[in-house]
Amino acid sequence: MIRKFFLLYFILIWCNLYGQKDVMRFNNLTTGMGLSNGDVTCTYQDNMGFVWIGTVDGLNRYNGLEFEVFKHDKKDSTTLPGNYIYDVLQDSKNNLWIGLINGLCKYNYDLNNFERINYKCENGNKKEINVEIIFEDDSSNLWIGGSDALFLIDEENEKFISYFEDIFNGPFADLSAIQQDAEGNVWFASTAKGLVKYNLKKKKVAILDTNNLYHGIKCFYVEENYLWLGYENNGFSIINKNNEIIAIHKSEASTSNSLNNNAIHSILVNDDGRLLLGTNGGGLNIFNRETRFFSHYLASEANRSLLSNNISDIYKSKDGIIWISCWGGGVSTFDKRFDKFIHYKQEEHSDNSIRGS
Repeated sequence: MIRKFFLLYFILIWCNLYGQKDVMRFNNLTTGMGLSNGDVTCTYQDNMGFVWIGTVDGLNRYNGLEFEVFKHDKKDSTTLPGNYIYDVLQDSKNNLWIGLINGLCKYNYDLNNFERINYKCENGNKKEINVEIIFEDDSSNLWIGGSDALFLIDEENEKFISYFEDIFNGPFADLSAIQQDAEGNVWFASTAKGLVKYNLKKKKVAILDTNNLYHGIKCFYVEENYLWLGYENNGFSIINKNNEIIAIHKSEASTSNSLNNNAIHSILVNDDGRLLLGTNGGGLNIFNRETRFFSHYLASEANRSLLSNNISDIYKSKDGIIWISCWGGGVSTFDKRFDKFIHYKQEEHSDNSIRGS
């Protein structure tokens, strides 16, 4: 009898630990509220508290109540050079940079307009750069890259300095992500060329992609001892700093608590250590390191569901709010202070008014 009691007790404990499923309620910032386009590529909060939302058709500045939309005007050189926004970053000098499909620009807070950056390359020629990524390392170096090149910005001499031309230059370089570890190494990932580590102090380059092992990396996250790699179509893996694979996670149709989609487009580590994985087709997957289980959040017609199963970016702002960029919908947010997804709803007879619920 006692043996049966303890067996039942431990079964209940196990169910409590591993059987519980978090319930997250999503709601949305959408075009009906003033967002310029539902295909959202990125979000970023500046030091004034504004949240900048990049889309395929314009840049949006959100103040918590309404949007201000910025678009290209061919008659005005102080507007954006184009409307397809890839990335937004504020550097250590408080300059706000915007990366576009057809160039780079800098926002002027005083004039509320933009300076188009038309620097020359080292050979003296000007080049229209596809800027998909903007990254600042801890030495205040600004890196930009995209589908065909990697550059360091030399503001003083107004030049783009090309880096690793033998690796990232060319029409199929496809630079996808840049991160820096605690030791000061800058890591570059490419869907076509794999993983590269660059030691800033020693100016030493190491290509980690042996036998095309890491081809297809779309995003990654660097920790003290490990790298978490998200692949374009091959799930995600964990490797250590010695280039050894620790674990590989892929979608398994027969297992409900596995990854549900192998196209990982964004990774964010939450404060509790769980990994938020944005997929292209499988919505949001959350990985619990302790249980090794995944929970899934998909778009549906239900109230407070995810806007789209195609997630292009996940970003945590300085106030701890998580912003999920959805391709084909808008933006959903999660505020840990209330432990629920904030619901922004359009009020009747108003284009921009919102209320939380």
